[in-house]
Amino acid sequence: MNTLDRAEQYLAIPPQYGADLGGLWWSSRRDAIERRDGATLAVADEIRAVLDGALTPATVPAFAFVLNVLFLMKSNGGTRFESLHQAYAATRGVAARGRNVGLLIARLCRALPPVPGRITMEDISVALRSLRLYGPHTRTESAEEPPLTRVEFEQHLADQLTHFDRATLIHWLTHGCAPGAAGQQLTERAETLPGRVTQLLLLARKRARLVGAASLVSALDAALTLPPRGRPPNALPLGGYCDVTTRGDPERLLPGQFALDPDEFVRRFAASELLYFKREEPHEAVRPERIILLDQGVRTWGSVRFALAAAALALLRVDAKRSGPARLFTTSGAVDLLHPNPAVVADRLEASDLTPNPGDALERLLQAGEGEPRDIIVLTHPRNWREPNITSAAAKHAANDRLFAVTVDETGRAELSQWMPHGARALRSFRVDLVAAEAARSDSDTPRPKLGPSPSTVGWSGEVEPVPFPFRPGVVSEPQHFGFATHCSWLVAAGRDGVLHGFAFDGTPPEVLPRPYRSGVVLRHVDAVLGVTGGVVVCGRMAVLNVPTVSAPAPHAVTLHTSDSPVMASGASDDPLPEQLIAAHYDWATRHVTLHVLGPVSSGARWSAYPDLHSVTVRTSGGAGCALDLSTHSLFPQPNPSPSTIVSRARHAWDRVAKGAPPYELPILTKFPGEGVWDAPFVLHTNRGALTIQQPPTPWQTIAPLRDGKVFLTGAQFNRAQLAGDVLALSHSNATESNLLLLRGPDGAVLGEVQHPQGKPFALSADGMLLARCDGAHTVTITDTAAPAQPFATGTHAALHNGLQIELNAAPFELTITIGGYQHRLRIESGALHYVSRWEVLEQANPQKKPAYYSPANYDTVRFPIRESVLVDGWIAVVDRLGQVLLFRREGTLVAAFVVRRERVAAWVPGGVFWGDARLIGGPATPDAAEKIGRAISEAGGTSGDTVPVGPARDSGQRG
Repeated sequence: MNTLDRAEQYLAIPPQYGADLGGLWWSSRRDAIERRDGATLAVADEIRAVLDGALTPATVPAFAFVLNVLFLMKSNGGTRFESLHQAYAATRGVAARGRNVGLLIARLCRALPPVPGRITMEDISVALRSLRLYGPHTRTESAEEPPLTRVEFEQHLADQLTHFDRATLIHWLTHGCAPGAAGQQLTERAETLPGRVTQLLLLARKRARLVGAASLVSALDAALTLPPRGRPPNALPLGGYCDVTTRGDPERLLPGQFALDPDEFVRRFAASELLYFKREEPHEAVRPERIILLDQGVRTWGSVRFALAAAALALLRVDAKRSGPARLFTTSGAVDLLHPNPAVVADRLEASDLTPNPGDALERLLQAGEGEPRDIIVLTHPRNWREPNITSAAAKHAANDRLFAVTVDETGRAELSQWMPHGARALRSFRVDLVAAEAARSDSDTPRPKLGPSPSTVGWSGEVEPVPFPFRPGVVSEPQHFGFATHCSWLVAAGRDGVLHGFAFDGTPPEVLPRPYRSGVVLRHVDAVLGVTGGVVVCGRMAVLNVPTVSAPAPHAVTLHTSDSPVMASGASDDPLPEQLIAAHYDWATRHVTLHVLGPVSSGARWSAYPDLHSVTVRTSGGAGCALDLSTHSLFPQPNPSPSTIVSRARHAWDRVAKGAPPYELPILTKFPGEGVWDAPFVLHTNRGALTIQQPPTPWQTIAPLRDGKVFLTGAQFNRAQLAGDVLALSHSNATESNLLLLRGPDGAVLGEVQHPQGKPFALSADGMLLARCDGAHTVTITDTAAPAQPFATGTHAALHNGLQIELNAAPFELTITIGGYQHRLRIESGALHYVSRWEVLEQANPQKKPAYYSPANYDTVRFPIRESVLVDGWIAVVDRLGQVLLFRREGTLVAAFVVRRERVAAWVPGGVFWGDARLIGGPATPDAAEKIGRAISEAGGTSGDTVPVGPARDSGQRG
């Protein structure tokens, strides 16, 4: 067998091993390896790069093992290989990651039997090219199966990975070798200036005196572009000969021309036939040293310093290949930008001194020149740039130096100028938003503190639905309403059928909150989410008896209602319950929900929240309604008022109800209404792209936002407007785009504009500092209104399946969840949970199953359809339309929950035990989760009373 056939046989995928990996084969064009579901595992170029590393050692691992490790890196094969998957994801963007992956695979497989024969990378490259052009020369069935099965190889791989922590794996995938002290030292020495500036920007966002500068850096990048430096006229070109011409200077005559006969030389000179050489011009422009002088004197204190510090960071982070090396000086001395501790540099940027102007520092810099070309940029106040000592120093700059100045005054007017022989000449004028810089809040500030324990560790109690959704795969229902908690880093979004999501601003995935619940009825119609101090109030309509609230027993002590003790929901009896206005208070600190009934439903209900009074109000179009004090639970006006001289907070809230509370929804009109026609506190009036807000007693100015010097809102369709604080959020669209525009009053300064599909929800916080919006892909984005294009918290669409098919066996226990072509089989073996997945459903014995005629989750038959429940020997498996499968005992005790998304799966049991894919759980799995879940299910099947019941007051997501 020649080397080409040997390499091609090596690249063949063994049929059985490929089927165990979900069905792998080469694509029809042989340019990628695909899975049975059509997904691409790796393209041919990536395979070539990986094999370049895997074939480097003398022992060559089997090609099936290489594909198996790639599969685990990209799709996460469970808890055993989670570190491998995380390291692969963390090294995205590393230039040589493909070859480093191969080197790591060779290291992990070095104890396994190698592939016989010698295979080189040259042979592999020729074989890949031959496969793409001519197809395979050997049959796939003849491919050799590797010495280990997939289960045996993955067990060997898991044993090897016990010697690698996450940092070691990342080092292997980054550098292709094990970490060592020498590599760390080289990394520290090779730190670049742009990398240091990036660290400074991260530090600046955490410091109150620099966060305003960090918010302005991106806006100043384009404005601070320096003009190119031209080559001096008398500079000689560099390099060798690049061309021959018949014209030129005598000193450029080719030496061979002097060997001509004198008469022939004269004749050729007269006829312009002599040959001259042409020198090669330099290939790159001169890159002068960039010196930045930051004025920290008395005239640059306050908001001006934000703009000057931002200009310094913007000028420093320019690539050295474009501008040459850069150095930073302040009026008090030089700054070591590559100091081992970046905080020292940040301290120097925050510092101030008492110098009247930077004249002395500028003179020292100009005298320190050594003849090399330099660009010196002075960052100062406009008045300092006109001082006599600055003028006299600038006039003495060397011929190879260019002197620039960036000046900013207290109003935000900025100018980039250059010192010319006749004086300073303005190159560019622009305006800096100093108001936004002053309003920027650092990450360590306290406007959004965390109250109480983390939401991921404490379950919800109170009047909440008994069936939890403990997983965190993302947004499971399209949001329709948003509400920001006041003085708390928390946002709640309400979606279809009242599904609630909680978004914490710490980077954790969104949490699916339990819905309000009472007397067997759940809140499915949400009208508003209002932010109050330390939480939110979910407002809506719900058919429930207006009965006093009964204190719930201790957690884990309530069993779900079964058919033996039914609770009739609205519409389930001949006399349906009337709908009531409901206010459910979610306290984030205590993780407790309190349900309040405010009266029968009436048309035109408008909800408002007053955090300073810790109260909410509802007012109907007829003027009826009431106010609720969330602390004392008192109402005003009360149904049966008692004589009292105490003026409650609820009464104060009711007195404000006519004016409403922020954020205000503004009616959008094209003409002003007559007196008494409109009952809204504020109205947005539009006229040919100009906007006017009726806001007595301090109305906004009439504003006409400009784009490219033109009023760009002319002819636009205005969809929705919301006002909070001094920020107006306006959704508008035209024939080509649909955007969300943010304006700051009263002058209407444009804070930013982002793409926003028409009809999608958005909301401002009550103070106008935060914005939440949902795009067409159901992704929730939370940003500061000062920088709407830079989200600090997001929640992507979970993309779960609502059409699951389930099969259940009782002895032995086995649950099969099927979605499309994916079949997820979970069974209990030796007291532990075991999981197997397949792409196609194979023939098998029919399991024992029969439809359930009742469901322990019968309080919401839309979300938990009874016809899709399965009852087998005391077990009930219930399908949740949100994408999970719930496992109950017949008496209604919740035993476990499962969720699947294509090839991923996760499981949970009460007590906070999680197992499965981290992207579905929202974090790492619980240690020994498979054994704990298997033990919980086994005990529930043996003695159903031993399991922990789940009821209205229970743990809905606590992690072990």
